[in-house]
Amino acid sequence: MFTFALSIISITPILGFSNILKSTVGALIAALSTFAGVSLLVRPKELISVTINQINHHKYFEETHIESGDFFQEMFNLLKDYKNVIKSDFVEFKDVSYEANKSNQLV
Repeated sequence: MFTFALSIISITPILGFSNILKSTVGALIAALSTFAGVSLLVRPKELISVTINQINHHKYFEETHIESGDFFQEMFNLLKDYKNVIKSDFVEFKDVSYEANKSNQLV
């Protein structure tokens, strides 16, 4: 909406007030292309939200990957590293409890 309003305010004086239809179409094209571009740029946000949700629900074993070359990729890699730490802690705990149960059975 902001892009549409700003475009119509800036295009109308350039094309003239007699060409209000052309100004509106130009502003609409600018607004739609801005929406499409921003939607593509923030697409990794949804995958990061899903990954945080998985961590909150203790689902650490689903592997995903983002390759965007920006701060979204950096944030996602930090989350992925955290999931790997939690997974390794879980496996170590499972191994220790298995060994404890096995030694209790021998005694």
